[in-house]
Amino acid sequence: MALVAIYAAAGFLWAPRLIRSQAEEFVSENYGRKVEIGEVRFNPFTLELNVGRFTLPDADGKPALSFESLLVNLELSSLWRRGASFKEIAIQRPYARALVRENGEFNITDLIRPFEDKPGDPMEPEEPMRLF
Repeated sequence: MALVAIYAAAGFLWAPRLIRSQAEEFVSENYGRKVEIGEVRFNPFTLELNVGRFTLPDADGKPALSFESLLVNLELSSLWRRGASFKEIAIQRPYARALVRENGEFNITDLIRPFEDKPGDPMEPEEPMRLF
């Protein structure tokens, strides 16, 4: 009974805080911007994640990407398959503001910059993420 209570507390309380903090940290470190995230809820028994009111600002501070809500529902088989098996992914009111800047670049290209290979960095082959 105690293990179920610990699992529930970790899922309902700790997981949403971890998801929020990791998203905020990633955006801050890689884009130098402050992401806005509404309520984050996770149900550890149904493996359902709900994220509300997400906004990633552009360099000018106006929203570049946003959505009203995101639902990600994983199958229980994700646990023993050691890879995400999605039952449902739903996004409500997605928004993207794409524009060409004065220097001729698209603002959306900012999103790939943290993932570009840097000269001189050795590429280590990685296995792709397991998805079902």
